[in-house]
Amino acid sequence: MWNPFKKKGTDGLLDQLEYVSYEEPTENNSSYPEESVALESVEQKGREEEIVDEEPFEEKPIIGLRKIGRCLLLTLVTLVPLWFMSFTVPGDVLVMPKQMLLYGLVVAAFIVWLIIVGKQGGAFLKRSGWEWGILALLGSGLLSALFSMQIHNSFLASNGFSTGAALILFSFLVINFFEKEDLGRLINFFTLGSGLAVLGGMLAVFGVPVFKWLGLSALAGLEKFNTVGSFGALAGLAALSLVLLVARYFTLFTHRTDGQRVSSSEKYWSVVYMICFVVFSLWLLIVNSLMFYTVVVVGMAGVILGLLFISKLNAKRTKLKAIQLVLPMAFLVSSLGLIVATKYFDFYAFQSLQERNAIPVEPALSQKASWDIGKEVINIKPIFGLGDENFISAFDSFKPESINQTAFWNTRFTNATSEFFNLLIERGALGLAAFAFFLFYVFKEAFSKKGGELSEEERLEQVKRAGYLWTFFPAFLAALTLFFLYPFDLTLLMAFWFLVAAMGVAVSAPEKIKVRMEELSASSLAASLVVVLVLVAGVARGYAFIQDYRASIYAAHGMRLANAEKPDSKQAAVLFGKAVDIDGDNIGYVNNFATALLRQIDTELNNKTDEPEVIRVRLEELTQKAVKIANGLLEKKNNSMDSFTAAFIYENLVKIVSGADQAAISAYQQYVALAPKDPNGYLKLGNLFMARADRTSASLIDAKNKKIVVKNEKELTEAVANDYKSAENSFKKAAELRADLANALYNLGLVYERQNRVKEAIKQLELIKANNENNPGLAFELGLLYYRDGAKDKALVEMERAVTLFKDYANARWYLALMLEEKGDVDGAIAQLQEIVRTEVNKENTVVQQKLAALEAGKKEIPPVKVTNRPPL
Repeated sequence: MWNPFKKKGTDGLLDQLEYVSYEEPTENNSSYPEESVALESVEQKGREEEIVDEEPFEEKPIIGLRKIGRCLLLTLVTLVPLWFMSFTVPGDVLVMPKQMLLYGLVVAAFIVWLIIVGKQGGAFLKRSGWEWGILALLGSGLLSALFSMQIHNSFLASNGFSTGAALILFSFLVINFFEKEDLGRLINFFTLGSGLAVLGGMLAVFGVPVFKWLGLSALAGLEKFNTVGSFGALAGLAALSLVLLVARYFTLFTHRTDGQRVSSSEKYWSVVYMICFVVFSLWLLIVNSLMFYTVVVVGMAGVILGLLFISKLNAKRTKLKAIQLVLPMAFLVSSLGLIVATKYFDFYAFQSLQERNAIPVEPALSQKASWDIGKEVINIKPIFGLGDENFISAFDSFKPESINQTAFWNTRFTNATSEFFNLLIERGALGLAAFAFFLFYVFKEAFSKKGGELSEEERLEQVKRAGYLWTFFPAFLAALTLFFLYPFDLTLLMAFWFLVAAMGVAVSAPEKIKVRMEELSASSLAASLVVVLVLVAGVARGYAFIQDYRASIYAAHGMRLANAEKPDSKQAAVLFGKAVDIDGDNIGYVNNFATALLRQIDTELNNKTDEPEVIRVRLEELTQKAVKIANGLLEKKNNSMDSFTAAFIYENLVKIVSGADQAAISAYQQYVALAPKDPNGYLKLGNLFMARADRTSASLIDAKNKKIVVKNEKELTEAVANDYKSAENSFKKAAELRADLANALYNLGLVYERQNRVKEAIKQLELIKANNENNPGLAFELGLLYYRDGAKDKALVEMERAVTLFKDYANARWYLALMLEEKGDVDGAIAQLQEIVRTEVNKENTVVQQKLAALEAGKKEIPPVKVTNRPPL
């Protein structure tokens, strides 16, 4: 490959090696031995007999099929970063289409390979040297999935076992379809796919309507959409590709013999490389992340290390020259400088992107939080972990309480800080051991060299092998660094296994393992078993993909109807029901189905046109469907969102289904058992307990006013007291997990009012305040209690203290504005409301905007309305 960085007349590191421009073998120019049959004539005991020896078992060219296999794999390498489908549900635009592409092309290439095996009468397998490491990874993934708490998820999810197995099969096929001379072609197509993906994402960020031009109206309005996934994953892909490009120029592929012409194909790819080089560098500067600069630094250090290692192997012929280190050293130094500068320096050319949030902040757990979760998981499932794609269950169970005091308190993280912690949590000690075993073999091959005196041919072969390997090994080191810093999506996993496969081609031994399928042997039986397993698994997964795709189409259509300007909840429910029938494990489909049913129920409850009996029949049918969904979710018992969704359904049926309140309480209790650090569960429980106590208390008061004798009045009175106590405990727990959770604090004050314990509650909080002067949530709750007790001046002071301690405390400013309005300080109230709408999260809050407009127009409602009659924001 032409190297624009090389000066004319300078010697390359590998100038003693002959440049090879690989051509596909032809029938007249075959790189494989021709099939032959040896016939001998021997004379024995006076007469001549013709004896035909057994047909030799040799590898055949089969050029056409090999070309097809290579084309399929090159297509896969190019399209994975780019592939998506815009007509599925939003959550499936990237993940499921990329999975389908991966499975489809890998299985197709595997079938081509099987046809070749059949035509040859057996298999000729290349050896990379780390087969045992790969088998260890495959085995640990299988065992982890089998012992998973959610087996379906571990096998079929985006990064589940089946995806990992497909990627391993992909690497096997690359090693057996490609020769060392093909490695440049692999880099070409990988760079092309990555470059187009990064370019598309970058153009979308700058406001260029890429997807509109492509005719994809469903994505035309998504400025933040890119074909990889998150912008962090896009930066990770750019970093790996950038390292690979630099290594491509400074190892084996930099060489060209004197007088050798540059082909038009090489010129074309050189232009592609230059464009991609600029795109990758520019995107990394835009993202400006310490993490991705670190990845580049490690990769560039790998390039320099590779040059030194190859120079040592080739020391007898060529010495490494300082000029050859200039460019990789420049990248290394620049990246180190950016690592230091990124903390203090912003690129003002891209400031407008930050101002309009074109590149959103990607929330992630801290390393410490991931480690804390990992330790808890290892304590309960040390060997196999929780299973692939089950990190979210670990997060629910062992969520660090410190997260509740941040802006991401209500976020359920689906990944740990890095792929390393995902591996620890999802595959346990066995998975870590298997990965370490795999890395041992890879590093062993990377730094191996033959000892003793070598012939010239052996020395040249060793240098050539190292040159090919170290073209990819720096990028592999960069990927390994990213493994410890960032969670992998399917595109990054594909990039990782692409590097593994390419390195496998580079180090593959010339001697191949021969497995003759025409004869009965242990190796042929084992090979046959593997082939059958792969084909059966491929067919089964293919059928599952067809079903998943059908479900996604139904759900996408249902969402369009449900979110239309004039929603059609009835037809949407039918479509969501079909999606659930196909894929009942998809909680998103179940949620949408339940929501559509509840909307229909609400419509029927407000139906004033149809006959009551007709409405009753429809309501009964709809509620039976909703209850059936909720009961089915509760039976699973190992997914917190299943319990939460079931509780949500029951909660919305309280007014029309007897016993729904207790069913909702039980479901929320199951939820808090699975997600004990989420304040939302306790808040919901408290609301249900308080609402049930209010209803029972109101019924007793109504009966007393009507002079109706209630036989079990004492029992009901005790039940009311118990429910208020349970509500108090639930709200306290929610406030304990998040100190400024306004709804919990407000409702806790309502419970104290119901219990006639306002003064008692004030005394308790005043004692707590002595050691918690800087707690804005405590000041907020105390302010509400003072107001309820009639001490309005004290209430005003506490609300002012709350907003002083936390200037963006919207609910404290809301009640402070209402208190100022009551006091007659309208200007002060307006100022507080203006502060609320200045924040990003509340700038479009209609309640605040309406109140602000009313005050600015001179319309007051407090008094006569009480401040505490207005709910929190």
